[in-house]
Amino acid sequence: MKKRTLEKADSTPQATAELFVSAPLIALIDGIFESKLTLGELLEHGDLGIGTFNDLDGEMILIDGEFFQVRGDGAVYRPSLETHTPFACATFFHRETTDKEKGAFAWHQFEELLASSIPSDNMIYTLRIDAHFSRIKVRSVPKQECPRPLVDIAREQPTFEYRNLSGSLVGFYNPHFISPINAPGFHLHFIDDSRKVGGHLLSCDVVDPVLRLQHVPSMRLGLPMSIDYLTANLENELDEISRGERE
Repeated sequence: MKKRTLEKADSTPQATAELFVSAPLIALIDGIFESKLTLGELLEHGDLGIGTFNDLDGEMILIDGEFFQVRGDGAVYRPSLETHTPFACATFFHRETTDKEKGAFAWHQFEELLASSIPSDNMIYTLRIDAHFSRIKVRSVPKQECPRPLVDIAREQPTFEYRNLSGSLVGFYNPHFISPINAPGFHLHFIDDSRKVGGHLLSCDVVDPVLRLQHVPSMRLGLPMSIDYLTANLENELDEISRGERE
């Protein structure tokens, strides 16, 4: 499927978007699961985003300026703004394009649709996709009692499959060349309209998806000032990033 150049959905000039990444993903891969950054502080950088929580206590969804936490039991909780995050990405979302698709899309077709919606593989994009999901499979990381490599944890994460519900996917497309900083390719988290279930997207079959897209021409990176981060040897973790996010 060829990439499409989407028409502007809103001609009103928007401020230049910036993606805030609270810490290099490579640190999370290495098992650095704690930070002093609060959700309240993260909210200063955006109203849409994804990430996790200290001790890897679940999947984060930031949508419409509200935080949701999907813990290892698959249920959705409302964390306080004093909750801490070791890794999160956020931006202020002003959709530039809207692509309304009609019909049912199996997972491989939806993957092709996503790929074709990205005008350039070398740019960061924010995505919000609202749809009916005839099937969706997600995972959520359980809280960790002690640090260990993320790739090992990913193999043990519980998965959940749901059918016939409506909801939203939010997240980002990242170029592969920034893989030490952020997960390459598409990284999407799901939450249903009732705010009862969600998680990290593994696969889905969708009906009538509405894709909203924003290109992000700049990125701001936070570097934690913790002993664990300052003394970590992160050189050996580069090959683990894609495996840790997709297994």
